[in-house]
Parts: sequence; C-alpha cells; structure tokens
Amino acid sequence: MSNNNTENFRLYSFMKSYTKETHPIVFEKIPNGDYCYYYKKDNETGKDIFYRCPYWDLDEKKEKQNNGYCHLLKIGDWFSDHSSFCLWDSLKECGINNND
Repeated sequence: MSNNNTENFRLYSFMKSYTKETHPIVFEKIPNGDYCYYYKKDNETGKDIFYRCPYWDLDEKKEKQNNGYCHLLKIGDWFSDHSSFCLWDSLKECGINNND
C-alpha cells in the first residue's frame, strides 16, 4: 500500500472505530457542526462565548494556511498526502458531531 493509501485507511479505520457508545467523552468535547469551534450565549451576560475543540491546534513554526493540526487524528495540514486539509481554518476533518 502506498503512503497515501495507508494513511487514508488509518483515518477511515479511526473514524469508524469512534462512536458515541465507545468514546462518549470524545463526542462531548468535540463541537457540533463543520468547524472545530462554536459560540454559546452566556445566560447571565447574553454575550457569545467562544469554545474551541480541545484537539485543534496551530503549529506556529509552519507556514500560515498550512499549520493546522488535529491531536485526535494526529494529522496536520502540512502532511504531504493530505494537501486538501483546511485545519488551519478550523474546518473539521474528524467528522465527529457534524450536522448531517
């Protein structure tokens, strides 16, 4: 298997193995929707509070728009076989809690 096929298989296997039943804590931590963040209105102040997925990160040593990283998937925008990733823009790659 080529590196690209091996990596794609690893990600596919990972995503199939994570379910709400087997990993409820992970599902609780990851925001709903297509992005690695969400806003929630504070009941007391009425202001929106910004929440980010705890697995999302930026590597400041990497070039901008090529520096997003997911600690859950252990992948980054700069990985040569994943040039279509937009983790730098907080676009989810895990597919967990996406709105379908």
